[in-house]
Amino acid sequence: ELNPTTGSVIRTIKVSNAINHDWEELAQSDTHLFIGDFGNNNGTRKDLAVLKIPISSVLGSTEVIAEELKFSLADQTDFSGNGGLHNYDCEAFFFSNNLLHLFTKNRGDQKTNHYTLNPSQSNGLAALSGFFDVKGLITAAGIDNQGNICLLGYEDAGFASRSFVWLFSAYSGTNYFSGKSTRIFLGSPSLLSQTEGLIFEENGQVMISGERISVGGLTIPAKLSKIDLKGLF
Repeated sequence: ELNPTTGSVIRTIKVSNAINHDWEELAQSDTHLFIGDFGNNNGTRKDLAVLKIPISSVLGSTEVIAEELKFSLADQTDFSGNGGLHNYDCEAFFFSNNLLHLFTKNRGDQKTNHYTLNPSQSNGLAALSGFFDVKGLITAAGIDNQGNICLLGYEDAGFASRSFVWLFSAYSGTNYFSGKSTRIFLGSPSLLSQTEGLIFEENGQVMISGERISVGGLTIPAKLSKIDLKGLF
């Protein structure tokens, strides 16, 4: 739990029965917090999972127990990883319409695949619902109360990379890529840090978290940033 103004840590909550294989994203329903343990940099994982925790436990305790929902991607049959250039890494999801919606980080084709997963079932398949050419790597996803969607990511272009958000609205059903789509560039990760997480605030603003970057003797500290998306959908 962070102070939204200073970024200082207020409270740490331990998930006592879980191992962090590669936790990447948080999502929530009205009743549960979900942790996406589905980071898959090498494309070889066969133990993808979502951890499901009652929100009441998170709000009232500093130590909680999670239910593990194991799953696999319905269309993945190749677990060789293709030297890292694969389309089965995942770092982004949100909850909507009683389903978890996952968005992949495709180093293979620079698109994102949209999968749906039943949050009440373990050992299930995440069904492929569609894909979109995001021209980069998606690292986080969010949806607001009006159904507007924001995907966060950055270009896969080394030091020339730019962070961005894709905005989606006016779509049909859960075919999120069928309506209006807009990409907005945020700037260089050298200023923002490596943009990895987002959350909608009630006032239409989006808070973005960035991981520390340390490469070639250069260190960019972890940062919190805020952007106003009102009127852009």
